[in-house]
Amino acid sequence: MNPIKSIIIASAALLLASCSSDSHDEPEVPITPVEGRTVLVYMLANSSLGITNSSLGGVSYDSLDLQEMRQGLATSGGNDGRLLVYYCPLVVTDYDPPRLIEITGEDEASDKTLKIYDYTVYSTTTGRLQEVMADMQSLAPASSYGLVFWGHGTDWLSAPAKAGISAQAYGGEYDLDNRRTTYWMDITDMASALKASTPKLDFIYFDTCLMGSVETVYELRDCAYRLVVSPTELQGTGMPYHLNIDPLMADGLDGVVTAATNTFNYYNTRQQALQITVVDTSRLDYLAATTRYLYQQPETIYIAYPTQLQAFAKASTYNDFRCHSYDFDSYVQALNPEAVVYSTWRASLDDAILYKATTAKEFNGIAINSYCGLGTFVMSSDPDHFFRGYNRLRWTQDVIPPIL
Repeated sequence: MNPIKSIIIASAALLLASCSSDSHDEPEVPITPVEGRTVLVYMLANSSLGITNSSLGGVSYDSLDLQEMRQGLATSGGNDGRLLVYYCPLVVTDYDPPRLIEITGEDEASDKTLKIYDYTVYSTTTGRLQEVMADMQSLAPASSYGLVFWGHGTDWLSAPAKAGISAQAYGGEYDLDNRRTTYWMDITDMASALKASTPKLDFIYFDTCLMGSVETVYELRDCAYRLVVSPTELQGTGMPYHLNIDPLMADGLDGVVTAATNTFNYYNTRQQALQITVVDTSRLDYLAATTRYLYQQPETIYIAYPTQLQAFAKASTYNDFRCHSYDFDSYVQALNPEAVVYSTWRASLDDAILYKATTAKEFNGIAINSYCGLGTFVMSSDPDHFFRGYNRLRWTQDVIPPIL
């Protein structure tokens, strides 16, 4: 070794030892962790969900859910946690801008406004999402965080395939001027924004339609330890918040399973449709590996006319008039894999799903005869690699065989 380098290393070691030996002279400042969990509901009521609904007795879905939150918090006490809502009202103006509020009691008068935001910035921009996530951590610091996305969802669909069909995924917020245009956040952008602005969340609960495909949950696997999703459309009333504030704020990661169970039971006992799934994201890389291997076995993974598969969505404007999501297991079985390959794959899927439940039909009346918990896109030919930005997804890049 160079003698000069040896002297430098020895001197550095002596300096470190000296600093260590003198450390008792400086009193240590104890770091007191903030107890409990902060849960943020990202509520986009500047959409059709914010319009007064006669079926709800003249109130809107956001008003109903906010009151359920207050009721749930007043009942549970919050388990030493805090409940925040980023609230974007139906008609966004300088006089009624988006704001970050804290729910503290049973009535609206007890809500606390923590911050007011520039009303000209859309809530579906990644900049606004990152700003709100940073504010959550600075204004309501906690030992862990959970996030609820409230609004419209259309799964991983992004780049439009046809003129006049907007890029979608999460949001549906109205244009500031004419309310004829809706704005959305791409799922890949959402994942990037969350990873850049917050430590890994304990959970993300999608109180939205259609966010339960394997493509979407895989995109978000590094953003949260647990995901609560539905691969189908949901009732407008969404999550029964008054039943779920307590489990969402409970210590550990098991509370989301309780919350999902509460949600399913709430609708099932009322004979209303619901499909719901809780995903353990730590298992998704293995699911991707087994799926990639399985997809390499058949001559083709294309199914030109997948009408025999279990559909999770009706053809509509949001999915370019085709079903974009089928039951994952229904599709894999149609590929007719070898028994041992299928059993290994199915075990990896079941390992990733902590809870799943379904009623006999989905919201629009589709009969649910097969429900493995997650949906998937079924390609019919090479061009489908690029359908609505499918090629941009991590699942496509990591799992789907490339075009030869």
